[in-house]
Amino acid sequence: MLSYRHAYHAGNPADVSKHAVLMVLLEAMCRKPTPLLYMETHAGAGTYSLHAPRARKLAEHARGIARLQAAAELDPVCSRLLELLRPHLQAGHYPGSPRIAADLLRAQDAMLLCELHPSDFPVLSAHLGGRARTTLMHTDGYAALAASLPPGQRRGLVLIDPAYEQRDEPRRMCQALRRALRRFAHGVYALWYPLDERGIGSVLRRDLLAMGCAKLLLAECRFASPRTAGRLQGSGMLIVNPPFRCDEQIVSAFACLSRVCAEHDSAQTGHTVRWLVGEKAAPASV
Repeated sequence: MLSYRHAYHAGNPADVSKHAVLMVLLEAMCRKPTPLLYMETHAGAGTYSLHAPRARKLAEHARGIARLQAAAELDPVCSRLLELLRPHLQAGHYPGSPRIAADLLRAQDAMLLCELHPSDFPVLSAHLGGRARTTLMHTDGYAALAASLPPGQRRGLVLIDPAYEQRDEPRRMCQALRRALRRFAHGVYALWYPLDERGIGSVLRRDLLAMGCAKLLLAECRFASPRTAGRLQGSGMLIVNPPFRCDEQIVSAFACLSRVCAEHDSAQTGHTVRWLVGEKAAPASV
């Protein structure tokens, strides 16, 4: 199935929280002078018009990035994210993760973007196909993942961000990650998942813990109460081998986002950032 269209949801609270984590990870990795590879298994279209009919139909960005723009006070991480996004927002667009990564990566870094959707791939190619050290693949990102590792740069961040249309998506994701870890055990992997009644995060946690990762960080940001079936309650990330002290910045960002983007009728917002394996700092959960 390829029916999911992210243009309806671009810039919503889950998007913003995911991109805050992505920015924190890439900023940390770019502090070292050696080059890195950034890879996405589900890259999408790369950028989305906030004035297009799809975006206007649900107007989910009004509860996400628009809240950040209107906020009287933001934490340092969300302030940096807003500054990073500002040129795109002023042009009426919300950038997807490939565009955000392109803005953060350096000249020596490479980018590999996989997208299978026949409508999204040409748009992605139009936006980023001419960028130096960027490879675009119209293919199944899971199949391309292990085949592309280890990178020649010996350092890398992989974002795995599927639409979760298929019931077996968590299984496929974990199978691909297991193969990738065999080839590139010290890579950084960020797995996004929705917080909803399906409990996808619990399945992923169980399977990742069974893989024996050296470091595994859980980061969840909740914006809404779980009172309505099918409703997105928040956004989660499982991060394998996160860079040093990224957890502290994610705590800061999620504390801000869960407050700024909270639904007014919800009493169950907040965030959880804790180590499942590795650097056992005190968990942050609100």
